Amino acid sequence: MSLVAVTVLMMAAWRITNLFGFEEGPFKIFQRFRYLIGVTEDGENFTSELFRCIYCLSVWGAGITLLMFYFLPFFVLLLFAVSAGVILLEKVSE
Repeated sequence: MSLVAVTVLMMAAWRITNLFGFEEGPFKIFQRFRYLIGVTEDGENFTSELFRCIYCLSVWGAGITLLMFYFLPFFVLLLFAVSAGVILLEKVSE
């Protein structure tokens, strides 16, 4: 696997992890998903602890990313990676 592919995978995994763990998403789809599986703001249950810990959730995000890498066209991951790059550049420029 090339260095470019690994970099794209890392950026895509970071983006997917943040979408599931911390962002509302379009039409609040990720917020609704977290609500449906029992994630609460106070973090008083296992699911909440898992989704509020970036280190824990990134393992699942990496797994999803690898599944996407093997079963979907590469440009799908590239979309997540470019999105992550734009967000990181925005944070650096603030």
